[in-house]
Amino acid sequence: MDPIQIIILIMAIELALYLASNASPRVRDALSRIGLEPIPLGILIKRRSSGEALDRFRGSRSARVFFTLGIPVMAASMVIFYLFVYIVGIDFVARYIRASSYGGETPSPPLVPIIPGLTITGMDIVYLLIAIGVSVTLHELGHAIAAKAEHLRLKSYGAGLFLFMPLAFVELEEEEILRSRRLTAGRILSGGVLMNMVLFVIFAGAMILALMLAPLAGVSQGVIVDSIEKGSLADRSGISPGLLIQSINGTPIRSIEDFMRYRAYIASREPVYLDIRGIYPNGTRYSSIIYKPENITRLGIYLSLAPLGFGLSTGALVHVWGDGYSRLYWLEEILRIFLWISIVSISLAVINAAPLFITDGGKLLDTLLPRRLSKPLQIITTAGFILIFALSLANFIS
Repeated sequence: MDPIQIIILIMAIELALYLASNASPRVRDALSRIGLEPIPLGILIKRRSSGEALDRFRGSRSARVFFTLGIPVMAASMVIFYLFVYIVGIDFVARYIRASSYGGETPSPPLVPIIPGLTITGMDIVYLLIAIGVSVTLHELGHAIAAKAEHLRLKSYGAGLFLFMPLAFVELEEEEILRSRRLTAGRILSGGVLMNMVLFVIFAGAMILALMLAPLAGVSQGVIVDSIEKGSLADRSGISPGLLIQSINGTPIRSIEDFMRYRAYIASREPVYLDIRGIYPNGTRYSSIIYKPENITRLGIYLSLAPLGFGLSTGALVHVWGDGYSRLYWLEEILRIFLWISIVSISLAVINAAPLFITDGGKLLDTLLPRRLSKPLQIITTAGFILIFALSLANFIS
């Protein structure tokens, strides 16, 4: 089954359980006894407990010190959100309205909706679900640990699915939080944002570190020929798919950037000679001096890249030895997962820090500012965000 079929199956099971539990009290009681609670468009695995597993953090001074860091982190995330909304977002709305009123090409949206099967496909759907599951679970765990450190009670906790998206939740006594000291409320409400930022730093750092240290383990970002244009200069020179280009005119090619430096050289309207050397996976060596006349501006090769997601890619990760080379697909997939977790984590942190009606940032404003100030600010921010998202979605659909 492909990812889309799995998503459809999951949503069908959710709908069946919800309809069955509404139609039959016996089914509802049976599901409740095993901790399942069907909801519209999803299902929850709910535990009503004070969270004994987290009791080790009750009153923890080190936990309080750690989560105090969440307050400046949430403030910084809120600034990032406003910079995005009021610099990027408002500019997009203005250009979109101008293009709609007077004609012309609509601007590229600052937000691209994640729609499985359309904006993301294949294994990226699976990696997205993994990233959401990890990010949301750590976010809620941050709230729970911070609350335990402040001696507050957890009403319930659990996990589940909304449509096909994994979710986790922790129910706290919100009135108790709002009645707490501002510093206490700040630690608890910013705990999720802090955990997401920590997650972002860990996975983004691990991805960058892996790419930096890979050459020490004999792994490089290889330039591999994926396909050849029939009748092109490369085709006439005997280049075949699978060739790992190792040098051009004596200069080692260890990354896409190295190859791109020669692209302008190849595209020039001047006759040049190209001494291209490389190796195939089976160990066959390639070496040829190719003459490029002035009326040809391309070799006619397409490169095989390692897609990471969000339009980002890197050179194919390869390990070369005397008898050939092997492509490390497993390492490319790990880096892909790391990128998804990094992007989802920082996105969740910034959105939750924003003073919207349903976010931690909105609740924090309620504890710091009088209601006559916090509510108008949340209304303006929420309306602006919805407008930008709606126009981005409309632009994408059109």
